[in-house]
Amino acid sequence: MDLPEYQETVPHLADHPLFNGSQSVGFVSADAPKYLHKLPLSQQEPIKNYGHQMLGRDLQHMGLRHEATEGSYGSPEKSYIVYNATKDQLHNLANKYGQDSYIYAANGHKSAKMHYSDLAEDEAGNSLRGFHVPSKGSYAFHPTEKPDDYYTNCLAKVICA
Repeated sequence: MDLPEYQETVPHLADHPLFNGSQSVGFVSADAPKYLHKLPLSQQEPIKNYGHQMLGRDLQHMGLRHEATEGSYGSPEKSYIVYNATKDQLHNLANKYGQDSYIYAANGHKSAKMHYSDLAEDEAGNSLRGFHVPSKGSYAFHPTEKPDDYYTNCLAKVICA
């Protein structure tokens, strides 16, 4: 599906931390944990059934402002947009919930990177610990329609792919 893409920030969103770099912004999920099997057995069932809610409580207890959101990465997935977190905080949460990766932007969207958790592996089973994928320096916006897959609802009515 060809969708109109907007590389520049929509004017009414220019003051939002996700787009202006005024504070760190991250994306982390506890849904569909790719590495659930690597977690202690006692944690697997609760995370499988209640991971999103558990992650929300962790963020609240950590005192981090966050917004629940959703997207699709092969299948529908709930996640959180987290403000003013450190990279280490998001990294630890991704590990705790069996995730492959998380997104972290220390100074706004131009420095956003997808960081792999300590659990992540490539197709050959090699660890991806410490690796990251740099952003292209912009987001693709789809304000009226959403892509078929590989997107996150960044804010109300804005899709980032």
